[in-house]
Amino acid sequence: MDVDANRPVRTTVVEGLLDHLGAPVVACALDTAAGPPPPLHAIESPAVDGAVRLRRTEFAGGRACARAALAELGVHDVGVGRRGDRSPIWPDGVSGSITHTDGWCLAVAGLLEPWRSVGIDAELVGGVDADVSRVVFAPDELAALSDRPDAEGVVTAAFCAKEALYKAQHPLTALWVDFTDVVARPVGAGEIELAPLPGAAVAARIRHPVRSRWTTLEQHDPGGGRARSIVVAVVAVAEAPATGGHAARAPR
Repeated sequence: MDVDANRPVRTTVVEGLLDHLGAPVVACALDTAAGPPPPLHAIESPAVDGAVRLRRTEFAGGRACARAALAELGVHDVGVGRRGDRSPIWPDGVSGSITHTDGWCLAVAGLLEPWRSVGIDAELVGGVDADVSRVVFAPDELAALSDRPDAEGVVTAAFCAKEALYKAQHPLTALWVDFTDVVARPVGAGEIELAPLPGAAVAARIRHPVRSRWTTLEQHDPGGGRARSIVVAVVAVAEAPATGGHAARAPR
């Protein structure tokens, strides 16, 4: 997939990962590697005052994608600020998420019910090395993910799925979720099931298990540089109704 280096473009492949929601969802991507960082909205700039150039570029690219997605939804002339916990501040009525990896930025935004939220994460295929894997996955979990012909992509997807789950649940619960609070397992082509451990606080706050959908995008450099394989994973989370502390099971 070729992404414009100067302006965000819609990516229908990623939007298709969320088509089961039955709600307007837009995904936009931008490659900052070959061009100057896009301008920031006035409410976005303070978040990266004094930051190094790479951080400012990634932040600006992600925010540009977020604003482009919002514009496609009919929400114009707004910025996406940042809370003290570093989470984005989306306009009322919008659920969204932002990610970036290796200069490639992506944002997704949707007009969802207030009890639903989306998350997205991206990583270069093979970017989850052995040291990272030991932090993110339990030994048995990693063994199951690795015992596949496409192990490198699946392990990367499981990492992204956990990151996306954290981003999706946080606006609903304000909880910190550790990587090892959730078990990931592949359940089919392009799908990862995420199950919170019974003792994890998030298990009582969201419907679970959660299905993450993922895909691999081939990002080609129009300038003739290296091609990149990027895994993108999305998660849609529903808040659990009050049921005496027990989370409702998500529909299959």
